[in-house]
Amino acid sequence: MTDTFSDAYDEKIRPLMDRIDQARSLLSSNMDGIKFPSVVVVGDQSSGKSTLLEALSLVELPKGSGIVTRCPLVLRLRKSNVRRV
Repeated sequence: MTDTFSDAYDEKIRPLMDRIDQARSLLSSNMDGIKFPSVVVVGDQSSGKSTLLEALSLVELPKGSGIVTRCPLVLRLRKSNVRRV
């Protein structure tokens, strides 16, 4: 990621994602009728789905020839001073 994208992400997107995570935590016992933003990535084999999710999450996903990622993924983005998976 370029510094420009990273800076914009940290300043604009990350705070929003943190608020959404806080709301999810507060409302986890009763989420009926509440819709949180989601990203669904669908596409042909080797069309860049994993690459897109990697760019958004900074989590390395398996990539290669043939069918590699065979299961649904749920990535929850949270701010941390420690990089971990």
